[in-house]
Amino acid sequence: SLNTDKLTNSMANTARARMNSIQMTADSVGAKKTIFLIIPSSCDVYPETVPDEFSKVTGERLFERFTKIAEECGAHVIYPLQTLKKHAYDGAGYQIYQHTDSHWSTYGSYWGTYDLLEYIANDGFPNAKPRTVKEMDFYTTEMYGGDSLYSFPAEVGLEDYYGDRFEI
Repeated sequence: SLNTDKLTNSMANTARARMNSIQMTADSVGAKKTIFLIIPSSCDVYPETVPDEFSKVTGERLFERFTKIAEECGAHVIYPLQTLKKHAYDGAGYQIYQHTDSHWSTYGSYWGTYDLLEYIANDGFPNAKPRTVKEMDFYTTEMYGGDSLYSFPAEVGLEDYYGDRFEI
């Protein structure tokens, strides 16, 4: 199952067939190449936040197997973990993931797509080069919400953006 972070042979075969189909479609329309961007888990960017009682994955990980299959099918895979880790502690308020959410912050999305844009720019499309951090208008604001909000019991007392209590 996926919660073990492993890809079974059956899942790998299905993935291979789908990726071959994607690659054939891309080839048929003259696409230069197929690129997959794999989004690292917040647990990989901030491993110190994972409670000790959660088991650590050993051996080949799901994204590693996916990468092998994609590359066998002629696609290129970008996994920006090292870039995200490099910028995970750039300063107060500039976290990669939302505090109550498993999605990237705007700052995280900048660094998460940086390697992809660099790759495209270096592959013949120089105008795809990412903008500099100084050109961006990153800011931090305190909000309550996100996809983890509904996992908390009502007694926690989280409030919405207007100061009213969420109905959970």
